[in-house]
Amino acid sequence: MRKSTVITGQVFGTVDWVTDDKREIGMFIRTSGRQTRCILQGPVVEQFIANNQVAKGNLVTSFGDLNARVMKRASSKLEPELLLNAFKLDIEPPRTIRPRGALYAQLKSVVMYWEEKTLHMKSFLNSRDAGHADCVTCSVFMKSWVDGIEEEGRTSFVSNIAVGKEYTAMCNVETDVYVSNGKEVPVLRLLPTDFKLQG
Repeated sequence: MRKSTVITGQVFGTVDWVTDDKREIGMFIRTSGRQTRCILQGPVVEQFIANNQVAKGNLVTSFGDLNARVMKRASSKLEPELLLNAFKLDIEPPRTIRPRGALYAQLKSVVMYWEEKTLHMKSFLNSRDAGHADCVTCSVFMKSWVDGIEEEGRTSFVSNIAVGKEYTAMCNVETDVYVSNGKEVPVLRLLPTDFKLQG
């Protein structure tokens, strides 16, 4: 039986908006020069909004399952959004200066694509088959992690990576989007801070 991809994460940042339907919290998180639209959703978030416990300007930390979607703006621009289905939401003490936000992910999956030349790995979330309409691509960029391995162990480590191998990773996360067969596919761009092959 094919293993599924499980990805959870943590978001820390300032609330930039609460949707009119009171179902989602939105925030802009800037990491390594990129700005990521991050959406917190789920029953926990809805309860906080309904009880007036969270509002624009609050500093929050949230934990939950990660996903992604693509939104088409009025300008027809495609914009990826990181989704976090929260199982915990904490309101942090206010700061005088807006702090830098942070996005972290913990991934457990199977290598479904591996390009040794570029040290680029892919797994897929929400679907058994890559390219499915509701599929999210998890792109794991291994170069920085591999560069940090001592030279004598680097070749052995890379040669052990293969399609079908299970792995776990802790990563910084950003979003992206590409079009495949006329369909917009959201991407979670993952930069490992820890990585382990299983078996």
